[in-house]
Amino acid sequence: MKKLLLLIFLFGSLVSSAQNYQCLQNGVLHYFINGNGYLRAIKIDSVTTLPDTTIFYPFHTPRGPYISSIPYVAQDTLGGSWVGGKVLGLTDGTFIFDSYWGNSVTIKSRGSTGATWLFFSDSSTRYYQAQMLNTDTMSVLGALDSVKRILITAHDPSGLVVSDPLDSFQIILSKNHGFVQVFDLYTFPYHKPDSVYRSGLDFFLDRSTHTYYDVNAFGGNAPNKNISIFNLTDFTNPNDQQLHSWNIGDVFEVENETGTMSPYPPYIIDYTLDTVVNKVVLPHSTIYSIRGSSFNYTIPVYETFHAGNITCTDGNFIIADSNVIPESKISFYNNNYVFYFPKDTSWCRQGPLYKVVGPA
Repeated sequence: MKKLLLLIFLFGSLVSSAQNYQCLQNGVLHYFINGNGYLRAIKIDSVTTLPDTTIFYPFHTPRGPYISSIPYVAQDTLGGSWVGGKVLGLTDGTFIFDSYWGNSVTIKSRGSTGATWLFFSDSSTRYYQAQMLNTDTMSVLGALDSVKRILITAHDPSGLVVSDPLDSFQIILSKNHGFVQVFDLYTFPYHKPDSVYRSGLDFFLDRSTHTYYDVNAFGGNAPNKNISIFNLTDFTNPNDQQLHSWNIGDVFEVENETGTMSPYPPYIIDYTLDTVVNKVVLPHSTIYSIRGSSFNYTIPVYETFHAGNITCTDGNFIIADSNVIPESKISFYNNNYVFYFPKDTSWCRQGPLYKVVGPA
């Protein structure tokens, strides 16, 4: 009977351990997206296991001040990813994320409902507290999963600071997938201690907390909540056939403007109307026949007609190298480190747009 009870206890302990909430998962690639369509990922490059601590080393991201007008700016090529460069996972479920500012962010993944702890503090009087709101269920990547919601609140010696733009941020942890909702932990709270928000401190900090038009060389705006919060997504890297799934009769209108601003010579403006007139589906490609016309508004006004074929294959992907994740180091280019920039668009079909960030 004692042996049976011991076996039951050991089995229960194993099940309990397997069901513990974890912030990070080794060997799994997760993609996240914000309200501005900015794609990010979490990938662990290596793990060191100690008796009481697991050390996670996420992928590297270039870090450091930059100037928009200068294309090649030396960066720290061993900089931390958006969830840190080194993360400590303690046996009690506490995760400690290192910070761009030399501090740390703490998440207690096994905290019970109502539990509170210090989330982040620095040399300023402003600090952030975390509270475990509840345990719930929700659909995660198409399957029902148990989740925990963590509320972040801003404080100073006078009490709660509801005017802080980061007050009421939430983190969602999934039992089977780790982070479901999270924000940039490495650069939190997105400014230096005892300083205002400003652009230029870090390229990826600016791009992941603001729209492009909010970033400027003369100052900065408070983080945009809709942009700063990232949610887990079931990202699919589409090939040409999937991306350009057109049908006969589809019409595309394009207006193109080139030239200089007034009072200099006027823009050259042309309007193009294209129609899909035929479609041939082959085992590994689709051929579309396009017919259309271009109307030039600039004097002298004229119209031209054109026709041609577009071939889309199943082997040409929007992100050419599926092993390259957003913001990660990939290779050398003319003695410079090169990193994949996630705001690339359709030009990725030919090859990913990479950002050269500094000498190797």
